[in-house]
Amino acid sequence: MFATADRKRLAVGIILLLIILGLFLTFNRIPKIGIVGEDLDAVQTPGSQCFQGLCIEREAGVSFTSRWISFSVSYLRLVTVGMTFAFVTAGLAEAFLFSKSVGKGLPTAGVFRRTVQGTVAGGVMNLCSACIVPVSSAFHKRASIEGAIAMVQGSTTLNIPALAMVFFVFSPILGFSRLLLAIVGALIIGPIVVFSVRRDRVKSVEIPDNYRDPTDNAGWGEVLTPAFRHWAKASIGYAVRLSPIMIIAGFASGLAIQWLSPEVIATYLGNDIKGVVIAATFGVLINVPLLFEIPLVALLLLLGMGTAPAATLLFAAAAGGPVTFWGLSKLMPRKALTTFIVATWAVGALGGLLVILGGNYFWEDAGLSARVAKISEQRTVEELFLESTNDPINREHYPNVFDGVPGENEFAPFRNVASVLGTDGLIENRYPGVAIFDFDRDGDLDFYVTAAESTAIFQITRGGSNKLFRNDGDENFTEIAVAAGVDAPLHNSTAVAACDVDNDGFQDLYIGAQGRIGDKLDYRSVAQNPSLVTVVQDRLYHNNGDGTFTDITTRAFREHVNMRSAASIACGDLDNDGWLDLYIGNRADQDFVRFDTSRHHGHFNTFFHNNGDGTFSDRTVDAGLVSPPIWMRDLMGNPVTFAAPENTEIEGFDISITDTAENVVGDPAGQTWATLMFDHDRDGDLDIWIGDDGDRLKVYRNDTNKEQIAFTPIEEILGVAQIGQWMGFALGDYDGDADLDVFVTNMGFAPLVRPPPAVPSADCAFYHSTDFGTCFHALIENQTNTQEVPNQSGSFKFVTSDTTVEPSADVPSAALSEDFKSSSDNSINGLEAYEFGFGTAFFDMDNDADEDLYWLGSLAARGEGPGGDFAPGFGRLLQNDGAGSFADVTVEAQVVDALAVDYEEKKRLGINFHENGKGVAVGDLNNDGFIDIIGTNSNGESFAPTGERVVVGGPIFVWMNSGGDNHWVSLRLKGRMGIDGTGSNSDAIGAHITVKSSGSSEPKVQVKEILGSSSFLSMNSLDAHFGVKGAESVDVSIDWPSGRTSELLQLGVNQIHHIIEPES
Repeated sequence: MFATADRKRLAVGIILLLIILGLFLTFNRIPKIGIVGEDLDAVQTPGSQCFQGLCIEREAGVSFTSRWISFSVSYLRLVTVGMTFAFVTAGLAEAFLFSKSVGKGLPTAGVFRRTVQGTVAGGVMNLCSACIVPVSSAFHKRASIEGAIAMVQGSTTLNIPALAMVFFVFSPILGFSRLLLAIVGALIIGPIVVFSVRRDRVKSVEIPDNYRDPTDNAGWGEVLTPAFRHWAKASIGYAVRLSPIMIIAGFASGLAIQWLSPEVIATYLGNDIKGVVIAATFGVLINVPLLFEIPLVALLLLLGMGTAPAATLLFAAAAGGPVTFWGLSKLMPRKALTTFIVATWAVGALGGLLVILGGNYFWEDAGLSARVAKISEQRTVEELFLESTNDPINREHYPNVFDGVPGENEFAPFRNVASVLGTDGLIENRYPGVAIFDFDRDGDLDFYVTAAESTAIFQITRGGSNKLFRNDGDENFTEIAVAAGVDAPLHNSTAVAACDVDNDGFQDLYIGAQGRIGDKLDYRSVAQNPSLVTVVQDRLYHNNGDGTFTDITTRAFREHVNMRSAASIACGDLDNDGWLDLYIGNRADQDFVRFDTSRHHGHFNTFFHNNGDGTFSDRTVDAGLVSPPIWMRDLMGNPVTFAAPENTEIEGFDISITDTAENVVGDPAGQTWATLMFDHDRDGDLDIWIGDDGDRLKVYRNDTNKEQIAFTPIEEILGVAQIGQWMGFALGDYDGDADLDVFVTNMGFAPLVRPPPAVPSADCAFYHSTDFGTCFHALIENQTNTQEVPNQSGSFKFVTSDTTVEPSADVPSAALSEDFKSSSDNSINGLEAYEFGFGTAFFDMDNDADEDLYWLGSLAARGEGPGGDFAPGFGRLLQNDGAGSFADVTVEAQVVDALAVDYEEKKRLGINFHENGKGVAVGDLNNDGFIDIIGTNSNGESFAPTGERVVVGGPIFVWMNSGGDNHWVSLRLKGRMGIDGTGSNSDAIGAHITVKSSGSSEPKVQVKEILGSSSFLSMNSLDAHFGVKGAESVDVSIDWPSGRTSELLQLGVNQIHHIIEPES
């Protein structure tokens, strides 16, 4: 049986091949099916643009070269294992498997038999068209050129995983066309090539073989020892010869892919002959890893490619490519190679032509299969926005909520009534803020939303008028910004705060602005250009009390007007003199924001002291509120510094970075997103918390006395100096212990699914593995009331991971999946396991006397637009169980940040459809005693039904609370400065309120402060709202900023109480 050397080698070779092939399939090919499956999940919406590095859409700010390199590296990473297997297997085949007794060259006898042999052998290999080349070359050495070509076709187009996935993913016409083309390609391309050079046999390529076979009577050792040496030598030889061209191919394919865009697809890959010709040409010009032609074609179909070119590309992209042709050029003359290329192209084109001629007449939807395809959204963003309804809910569907009996955790869905705003509800702004306030003092809450400048450089950053929506009752709102004088179309507006700075009883508007995007000029350069100053400086509008406002910016601030890209406005009486001061949190000019370098330039924040005469003074320096340099640390905690004047060094700030006018960019400070003012240590004055994007949380204790305004940084003392990308504050007593806790939004778990940055940067992912940084949201418990000897600075603890959240049954966080847990090196617990957030608020959604939590936010774009899959989020509403734990009720409450969600049929429900959330503000818009939510979203690019990219406005959401049976009280406070010039500021900002619910053996105690500070770009209503569940009356205690107190007993429930500060 093993009498000859050939048979000995063949027996050992088969055993080795089975072992190697088994390992390869187990650890590479079978897992790869799962990877492709994930890619298919990712491309089932037009919002997805990348799979395994094959990016069709582009993340904003990423250069062509960066995209090209990223794709190429991904390509090489994907094919490395396959190529290594191919080199080893090719050497094995040459040394052990293929008998040298079979003729060489270009034989014509037995062509069909050798073609079938090659097809079958290739189908077992499961290698891409480039990876199979070494094996097919070895096969040719001992067999024939038609067998080598058939092996390529069998491996790439007839392997079982590919065929199974094709029929699963695509419609029958594409599935059967791929199968037919695969069979035709495998069985006829090789013979065609052979017969094309049949008469030129003298030109056939002879492959030198210096290997000398042992005699047939040699022993096993004498046969196998040189065979193993030959195996090693041949494998290395294939690697040396083919590796360089594989690297070149990776970059060449990457270059070709980068030219794809929805516009190119719509123009050149339509359902016509031109589309088929281009698809066939494109297919033979690229090499893709095994199976990855499937998600590529699926994505292109979603972006508008016709079915006919899809059929062509599905075969041609798999069947061959530059590396395939180059590798096999060593085996055949030029004429044969040309025939091979043309035949591959022609077979692919044939499939497309057959679809044009017949397939489309029998299948109307001939693209993706029903199991995979999502219905392509054919409605525009405007149509989706206007589809929302303000119809009341059917109370019969929620009997427990409306049975007349107060209860725990009972609620009905919110209703988005934003369609009543018309197209004014689509905001053109990258950073739209919202403030809820009663601007005309008619007893109901109005709201103001900011827009970008109308003269911006780029269409995507171009906005228009800011919007003031007057509340006309019955859930109707009228936009009156122009009539009121606060439209500011030339202003690049961002954050907004509404507070009564002159104590006349009407809330004024402070509106922040950011630098013009694209001009590459920072604030120092802008200050020298009066036309740009109008665009980027903050504005203060005085409320005239007659429905109009007057711009008093210049008179109020003179030469100190802020123009450092404001992102957060906080009003508060920091020295308790009865006049509201302003603290402006500044970020950075968007043109210079970077998260891939150790240089992270921000802008100094500004403290404006209210002089009481309509003017403000910049007291930032003498109050001790100059923003410190950021923490830019390596993983060991060592500072990363850059040279500064006078032989000093500054962390994270490089003075050599300049704008186009050669002025230094930014300041050695953080990029502030959010500012929170509240009396965290209960000593009678407002402290300041600051959330920066890419730096530590900062806390300033108010140490002001009669002689001076003074603040002391204490974040390290409090133990909250964690580096993160902090973006929004919410304040509330979530655990019911009568002190105020803090929630801060962050990136969430999204950065953990990508490799961390290699160098120190402001990206939270770099610090997440350390003990001084995190990407998770932060729930910070106030433990002041639990201490026997209170700390004068307060006492706080991060409890994010300890806080239990019952996940949503419909849309649980991806971080809770087993796949994520197994792939992540970080354990994720409790509230950590949630997505990105910007704006946020604590409020009692169901009036059961505990604080629920809402946030929304997405980093880059809406889910159905380019870049929408980068750090996405669609909002989360967490219902408090009364003991400090939460349940995710986002879907049940119907407050998903996505347009036209069908909650009953579960359509458009999921993170793929999210909008680009930014601001959140809460207040009782219809005075029914239940808190409503307003959310804003950025404008940006989206995919139109035709596939092209269009700029669309960001929709406002006005979620009206449907109410219930639980009782409530709402308190509207008025300080005496608005009455007789004494006591507290007119808005009572800073007042501390304690409400004790009567009518039970254990009275429920709740606390709140009147906040004049923002979450993210936005500000809540000043009304103090308390849900009291079944209580029939409440006792109220108020500590006013002036030091005066009020005690009000047995106040009735289910009504708004107007409370005026006592005279003394």
